[in-house]
Amino acid sequence: MIDLIPLFLFVLVMVGTPGPANMVVMTAGASFGFARAIPFILSITMGKLMLNLGMGFGAFGLLQAYPLSLSILKYGSALYVLYLSYTMAKQPLMAQDEAMVNVPGFWAGLVVHPLNPKAWAMLTIAWTDYGNQINDPLIRVMIISGIFFSVQIVAHSTWCFAGDRLMKIVTGERLKTYIQQGLAALTAIVVLIVIF
Repeated sequence: MIDLIPLFLFVLVMVGTPGPANMVVMTAGASFGFARAIPFILSITMGKLMLNLGMGFGAFGLLQAYPLSLSILKYGSALYVLYLSYTMAKQPLMAQDEAMVNVPGFWAGLVVHPLNPKAWAMLTIAWTDYGNQINDPLIRVMIISGIFFSVQIVAHSTWCFAGDRLMKIVTGERLKTYIQQGLAALTAIVVLIVIF
């Protein structure tokens, strides 16, 4: 049976550290506020859950059989996350009028992890290094998916809340705009580092 502590620590470090998804949710918190970004956080987490379920039920073997598909996912994902960060950088800051802002919704968040190169890297390691220690396929899916899901809810919420709080303690609209655009630029930099 697998020792869950190393798996949990691996997931905590991989999910909790800066990456495209965390930077996107932090930018969402800064741009729209924590409460408005909750559906986005939930959908990002559901997207990773779908990936884990797919990995557990055969997608990993399929991707290994067709290495070109991993390259397509890698570069396609980078373009999508860059697009998300660009659109968030252009939004009005914490606008009270719902019509003024385009808060990323459930569907926008759902594809962040399936199109996230860091997510594919961490899942590949989790399923090959830790998943191979669990003989029962159903137990394997439940353990790995459950740990990722629970850590993600906390980590993504924390990053989003940090973006929200940052904008609340900073005074001056010009500085807030710089921070919002800086977070979007940082998201782009993180994506490019992960890709290259």
